[in-house]
Amino acid sequence: MTAYRSLVRCNNMRAANVIVIYMAYGIISNIIMTDCAGKEDKNGAYMSGICATNSSMKEWHAESEHRSPEGGAITYVLNAALNATTCDPTNMQYSALYGICMLYMGRTNEAHSYLSYDQYRDGNSAHASLEYLYQGIVAERNAEWSSAIARYRRCHEICSHDTNKPVSRITAILLMESESGINMCEERMVYCLLQRCGQYVKSNKVDKALADIREVIGLLPSEANLYTYAGNLSHILGNECEAKMYYEKCLEIRPNQADVLVLLGRAMFRLGEPGRAVERYLQAVQLGHPEEMIYNDIGTAYLQLGDITNSIKYLLMAYQSSKDEGRIASKLGLAYAAQRNWSNAIGYSSVAIDSAPNDPVYRVNHAFILLQAGSYSGAIAQLKQWSVIVDPENGLRQIIGNTNYTPYMSHAEYRNILNTLNERKRKKDEKGGNIRE
Repeated sequence: MTAYRSLVRCNNMRAANVIVIYMAYGIISNIIMTDCAGKEDKNGAYMSGICATNSSMKEWHAESEHRSPEGGAITYVLNAALNATTCDPTNMQYSALYGICMLYMGRTNEAHSYLSYDQYRDGNSAHASLEYLYQGIVAERNAEWSSAIARYRRCHEICSHDTNKPVSRITAILLMESESGINMCEERMVYCLLQRCGQYVKSNKVDKALADIREVIGLLPSEANLYTYAGNLSHILGNECEAKMYYEKCLEIRPNQADVLVLLGRAMFRLGEPGRAVERYLQAVQLGHPEEMIYNDIGTAYLQLGDITNSIKYLLMAYQSSKDEGRIASKLGLAYAAQRNWSNAIGYSSVAIDSAPNDPVYRVNHAFILLQAGSYSGAIAQLKQWSVIVDPENGLRQIIGNTNYTPYMSHAEYRNILNTLNERKRKKDEKGGNIRE
């Protein structure tokens, strides 16, 4: 009522009436309002024609996504709060309401000055919500994401648990849910969490980035894209089971996403489920997935399943449309070797080596094909070259006890390759894990 009397003294009855209307919404004070049947409030202010119900407030907010900055109920309360602040600049509740309304409209720079008054910092828990809101805005403007998140979270907690005090009633506007199902403080937290997540990814702190995305998912559990992002981060961390879970949740919310079906298929393949992976890949193809490399995934999965005919079919499709011909040519070599088509097997495997002579995978695959084809000297020559480019620890694991190679080598040849790998491993250990040769 102080706002009303101040505006009356300033001869601004329109603004005074608007303030009274929004007092009825419980935004400015804790005065108990009645219905719109022409009754009076407990302080004697006549409220004829005013219908102030919770449902009407929700209806106003439900339209918040579509209102223009120049119109709608928020503009009326903004103008009324501005007039009230002008008439009584010492009243922090008026300036707080004005600042929050501007914040709600995205006018952060203007809101900043109205939410930074020293009188908010008096230790009162209700007033503290405004101080945390102000601190969050300052931190966000300075890109101090962790600080902003902590401040917005604290403001939200105070508003949620202390709604009976006048200032908390002002900040209750922060707790109204938008169409996305979250309130203003949560929206700011989501924004800051995503910004901090991006920083974590750039600095290779993927575990912390995933923790932030999980918190965002807690606030926006129906946002499908968040689960895709979480799945990708889980994959980077090597947790394929969790990645699979997130991709499946994304498809549960928004089915028939070809790109997510491919990601899910790849997670299944890495988990040793090539059959289920093929099902997801083929679904993606039916949905028109544009990525040509999906044919490589399908062909690789069929190769692991032992379906050589389909493997060659899809690998050839991938080979014809892909720029990464070496990787696919190497797999085609293995697929044709399984058919004992040595001419095609050696031909495609040679293409792979020509495209990337220092790729150890292409070298060892070519050696394996040559051994199967009976070209032992050529295979041994490839393994010798492989032994000087492969990571020595991986090379030792592959060569020791591998019956694919040892039956075709003399003891001297085998020892020569082992000696090369062991010497390179020794140099790597001496240099702290890096080899400079």
